Amino acid sequence: GNGKTEFKCMPPIRNLKNKRGLWDLMRAYEFNNVSSSHMPCSIGAKCLIGGKNRGNFVEAANGIMSLQFGLSIFWTECLKNNLSIHDLHRFMSRNPAQLCGLDSHKGKLKRGYDADFCIWDPDEEWTITKEEVLFKNKSCPYFNKIVKGRVYATAVRGMFVYDTNFPNLPNLTVGNVILNKPTMSSSERAITWDCDE
Repeated sequence: GNGKTEFKCMPPIRNLKNKRGLWDLMRAYEFNNVSSSHMPCSIGAKCLIGGKNRGNFVEAANGIMSLQFGLSIFWTECLKNNLSIHDLHRFMSRNPAQLCGLDSHKGKLKRGYDADFCIWDPDEEWTITKEEVLFKNKSCPYFNKIVKGRVYATAVRGMFVYDTNFPNLPNLTVGNVILNKPTMSSSERAITWDCDE
């Protein structure tokens, strides 16, 4: 819609034919992963507050504020496009870990790997609302969208950093800087397909 800068992203949203074509390529495994750039910005930078820049697509920052809802949004679309939970794992976990050279300890639930996981109900249907938003800026183009798959808890290296049953978990710093320098050359980052996993 005109002035709806919460939808401005790069690359921009295309038409329905393009969207269908992207899902065709996903089903053919022409894409390796689905990820986010994790670059939050203020509602001012998105031109979502009053003033002369309100709704200015030229001035608005790129990016859709939705990281918290990414798993549910992608899973909902996977179901509509005949992709399985194994595909979800491939696109959002295994292949991104491999691409970044982290597949020796990330991207799988396996002995010796980091215990990065979430506890979720893939069948639960729910509506994204402003009240659900945990990120700082309460703007998201997915408000009132019905999605499947609700996350109840998230663990990073085995430590719970989010849990709906314990909303006041201590703010743990459990992440590590992992890409200060390239871990391997781009030719070594080729994705290999193992359809048995």
